[in-house]
Order: sequence, then C-alpha cells, then structure tokens
Amino acid sequence: MKTASYMPAPVSKRVSPSPVGSGISFRKLPPASHESIMASCDHWLSKAQGNYEAPSARWLFMLAHEVKALLEPLRKEHAATCARLRHLESVLLQWTEVFDPASGSGLASPAALASQLKSQQSTNAQLREALQKAHEVTAAGERRCLELLRQHHEAHAQERERERDRHAAELERLHQLHAAQLRVLSARAEA
Repeated sequence: MKTASYMPAPVSKRVSPSPVGSGISFRKLPPASHESIMASCDHWLSKAQGNYEAPSARWLFMLAHEVKALLEPLRKEHAATCARLRHLESVLLQWTEVFDPASGSGLASPAALASQLKSQQSTNAQLREALQKAHEVTAAGERRCLELLRQHHEAHAQERERERDRHAAELERLHQLHAAQLRVLSARAEA
C-alpha cells in the first residue's frame, strides 16, 4: 500500500497596489538588494508609524528598525567590496596592458612572472659569483703584475748602481791615467 505524501498547492498571493501595500509582487520579486529591502522597510514603517494599539504593530515597527540597522553594516561592507573590486579591476587592466598574453611574452599570469623572477634571481646570483671570481682573478693578475714591476724596478736600480760604479771606476782609471801622463810630461819637460 502506497502512502500518499501531501504537497500543498502553490497559492499565488494577491498584493495590494503601492499606496496600500509595498508594491512588491510575489510572482515577480525584484532582485534582492540593500536598497529594495530598505525601501520595503521604509514603506512598512510609514504604514505602522504612530499606530501602536496592537502589539503586533509595535513589533512590526521594531522589526523594521532592526532590519534597517542590520542592513547598514551590510551596505557599508558591500560598498567597500565594490570599491575593492574596482581597484582590482584597474590593477588587472594595468596587468593586461603590461603583460598582454597576445604579445607572446609568456608572463600573462602572476605565477609565470614569479617563476621568471626566481629564474632571473638565480641567474643573477650565478653571474654575481662569476663576476666575483673574475674580480679575484683580475686582482691576482694585478698583484702579480705589480710584483713583476717591483722586481723590474729593483733590477733596473741595481743595474744603474752597477753602471754608476763602473763609470766611477772608469773615471777614476782615466783620472789616474791622465795624472800619470801629466807626470810623464812634466818629467820630460823638466829634463
């Protein structure tokens, strides 16, 4: 035996026109937005304002105020979210202008750019090490060259000293020879 499940038939509600009701159709609800909820609350607040004979009227009045109070932070949060979205859209537009995927740069995504930057950083580190080694080799070459120049200058100075001593000895020999010739000439002249 089958048990029949009860399904209530959909009932379309009739809504009063705008001066009497809120004017919102239950068959064609407007898109949910902060403004439409606030407008509905304002409508029912204006209808219930000043009429507090029945507790339900007062409760409706309080409920509308609470709903409006709850909607205000949501509205501010929504405005902040919209501002953030506008900012992100402008950043994305700038990104697309700089790293246009159609240009074939291969940097269309932040992940690709980060990967490229890491690769470039490792290349830079390798080049920095190679440059440091080249500086060390160059510095060693300079030190060797300076040492060779120092040795050359020392050898040149020693050679000059030897040449000076040789010239001095030659002059001394020539002076002695000249003095001997003068003595010989002077002895001949006296004789």
